Amino acid sequence: GQPFSHVGIYIGGNQFVSALNRQQGVAVQSLRIPYWAERLDGVRRPMPTELLAMRDN
Repeated sequence: GQPFSHVGIYIGGNQFVSALNRQQGVAVQSLRIPYWAERLDGVRRPMPTELLAMRDN
C-alpha cells in the first residue's frame, strides 16, 4: 500500500476537521464526499490518559 498523506480528526456526523493546504487552511469536510470516502483507511479512538498511565506502569 501507499503511505498516508493526510490525517483528519473525526467530529461525528460523518464529518472531520482537516488542514487542506496553506491557502484553504483548516476546514470541516464530509466523509460522504466520494474523494474522502474512497481514501478513508480507518478510524481510531485515542486512549484516555488514565489508561495510558496504567499501561506504562
